[in-house]
Amino acid sequence: MNVEGGSVRLTDPKLLKAPLLFFTGHDPALTKDRSLVSGIALKNRLSEPERNGLRRYLLDKEGFIFFDDCGVNAPAQAFLRLMLAQIKYAMPEYTVDRIQNDHEIYNNFYDMGGPPVGFDIFWWGTHPPKRNFLEGITIGNHLCVVVCRRDYMCAMENVNLPSRAVHYSPGVYRFCTNVVVYALTHGKISDYSHYVPENNIADRISVEKPTAIPQLE
Repeated sequence: MNVEGGSVRLTDPKLLKAPLLFFTGHDPALTKDRSLVSGIALKNRLSEPERNGLRRYLLDKEGFIFFDDCGVNAPAQAFLRLMLAQIKYAMPEYTVDRIQNDHEIYNNFYDMGGPPVGFDIFWWGTHPPKRNFLEGITIGNHLCVVVCRRDYMCAMENVNLPSRAVHYSPGVYRFCTNVVVYALTHGKISDYSHYVPENNIADRISVEKPTAIPQLE
């Protein structure tokens, strides 16, 4: 399977071909103080085309967004609040609710029983989480947005940065594997719910009755 990634704007046609989007960033004050400005800056409010692009992605295409707050040490959690406000602005008819720890996203590949710890505190190491659950938006029976306050992105990055005084979390890799599996088996963009793993092909596919394996869109 070939994987194509990179930054994409909510108005980019490529958005509608992405089964999984990661949103992450820092509080605005931290980006200025530590010169962290890079990628795409989130403004105070989505433009109308951006709002429409987000709604089309989530409602029409049933895409999947994983939001990870990387700047959680700021008391006000400004970036998190800003992002939640934009989601509410774009989709006022839906609410951000608690994801139950027995949800499919915790057991579709690895049996997790709930979310791993992650960092929780920005660049300071792992601390016990304040809440043992994540939040998200569900449309019908489809979980389409996950809101994470635990800085999973840095937890996954740390394996390549041994000099940083933070803790590596294998549980985060397992959970994000579940996230990828969920995104590829739900929605209308890329459905791999009937995918046959390579190590099982010889046992399940015959020359007389070949099984079609879906191609990445």
